[in-house]
Amino acid sequence: MINWEPCGDGVICLFTGHQIRWLRDSIVGYRDRIDAALDNGHDDVPEADSHPLVQVRTLLTTLLNDVPEYDNVVVFRGDGHRVAWAWLLDLLRTMREPAGPVTAEWHESSPGELSTWLFELIEFLLGRKPSTME
Repeated sequence: MINWEPCGDGVICLFTGHQIRWLRDSIVGYRDRIDAALDNGHDDVPEADSHPLVQVRTLLTTLLNDVPEYDNVVVFRGDGHRVAWAWLLDLLRTMREPAGPVTAEWHESSPGELSTWLFELIEFLLGRKPSTME
C-alpha cells in the first residue's frame, strides 16, 4: 500500500520503517559498490565529474539525502525527481538476488512483498495509479 498526499508539484509519501531501512541500506550498498569501482585501482575509470559512474554516485547521494534516518516520510518533488527515483528503484529491484536479500521484516518466506511494493511504487512515481494507492 502506498500512503500519499499531494503537496504542490510534489507528493508526500509515508513508508513503513522497514521500507525506509531497505531504501537506505540498498542505496548505501549500491553507492559503496560504485565507490569501490572508482577507488580500487581501476586506472581506466577517470575521476572527472563527467564520468558516468561519478554522475550516478552523485545522483545516489542526492536521492539518499531524501531518505530520512529517523522518520518515515519522503517527499518526491516534481516530475524529474520522481523519474530519478523510479529509475533508481527499478535498478535496485532488478539488482536484487532472485529471492532476496530481505530485511527481517520482509521474511524470506514472502520476498514477493518487497518486489510488489517496489513495482507499485515505481508505477506510482511514473504517474500510473496502482490499485493499492490510498
